[in-house]
Amino acid sequence: MQKIKYPNPHRKISKPDQGEEHKLKQITCFKCRGQGRYARNCPSKHKGETDSNHVSSTSVILNIKTDIAILSILRIHTYINNKKVRAYVDLGSSVVTIKQDTLRDLGFSFYETETAPLIGYGNGQVKPLGLFTANLKIDDVVMKVPIHVVPSTSQSVSLIVGHPYTEQPNIVITSKPN
Repeated sequence: MQKIKYPNPHRKISKPDQGEEHKLKQITCFKCRGQGRYARNCPSKHKGETDSNHVSSTSVILNIKTDIAILSILRIHTYINNKKVRAYVDLGSSVVTIKQDTLRDLGFSFYETETAPLIGYGNGQVKPLGLFTANLKIDDVVMKVPIHVVPSTSQSVSLIVGHPYTEQPNIVITSKPN
């Protein structure tokens, strides 16, 4: 029986009329637009930058304007035990949080607990100082919710309203123009 040799599919076969030099002339570096090299072999000192008209600071400014517009839509007036508080509705937050200074200004107290740190809070985590339960009123809908007390430096708004209020079956959230 005779062994049959199959060609190696990974072996590069060059055509006689096309040498390596011809192939390299067709290659263009996407970093510096130079001919005859791949980007991974680019001698350019500005690795990772491309020649384009896009300015990254412009996109950041646009994102900030968008974020500010969204923040203004989701900021509302609420009442905690009949005391007015400016709040931010965060549909992704699994808790309701209040700044310690805001709680003190309202004249409320809280009890310290051994609650777990809030993960994903401001791109990090924060350990709540304590917890209290209060009646939270938004647009004539009152619900008793647990509210985590956080250090005043950990959030810029007085109150963040999350899932304990927003994800109730009788709550429907709509946005309205200013």
